[in-house]
Amino acid sequence: MVFANSAKPRFTVYPMRLFDELKSRMRANLIKMSARQGFSE
Repeated sequence: MVFANSAKPRFTVYPMRLFDELKSRMRANLIKMSARQGFSE
């Protein structure tokens, strides 16, 4: 029970960090794509 309680916060925090990283990567990709379109125009 102690192990489960100690492991719980890690599992709740980790997905949020992963989600933030995913969002920042998607944002970077969007910026790259928009920059490419700007250069092509």
